[in-house]
Amino acid sequence: IATLNSGLVRINNPISEASYTYPIGTGSVYTPVMVSATFASGASPFIEATTTDSEEPNVINSGQSLTKYWTVNSNDLTISGATVDIVYDDTEIIGDESLYIPAYYGSTWSSGAVDDVADGSNTATFTHGAVSELNGNYTAGEPDAFDMYLVTNTNDSGTGSLRWAIVNANSSSDETITFNIPSSD
Repeated sequence: IATLNSGLVRINNPISEASYTYPIGTGSVYTPVMVSATFASGASPFIEATTTDSEEPNVINSGQSLTKYWTVNSNDLTISGATVDIVYDDTEIIGDESLYIPAYYGSTWSSGAVDDVADGSNTATFTHGAVSELNGNYTAGEPDAFDMYLVTNTNDSGTGSLRWAIVNANSSSDETITFNIPSSD
């Protein structure tokens, strides 16, 4: 493990299928990130992580996501699957945490589902399939923050309804509508 002055923590020569906790945060707030990946590695592999104490700069609608993001980079790895768990503090929550989804920004936004955010433990989990590297920024927030609309109920109107998602998605371009309707709804 190498720690650089910028707060970046790097693990050189990581082991495939191992889980690593990066003991990072900003100021006096401890907000680690955990990375677990299955991969084939090359000659000089590493996985590194750092945090930034602000909303992720590519958020579309500010004021609806965490006021912190985690940057995870990897090198010389061919990843067949990975999970990135971010732990955030209550003071970093903006908006309605019960609507939060995990989000990842590489060159575009990708997200998980509401069930991937554990409000009680302030943990958001992002799952990757096969990717060349883990390079990007990780955060959590309401779907609107990332211009992603999540249908969470069978209501005819209001936040979380299909009508709400369609109306909002049609108001801009390249939108994603995802579904996470509980079986009890």
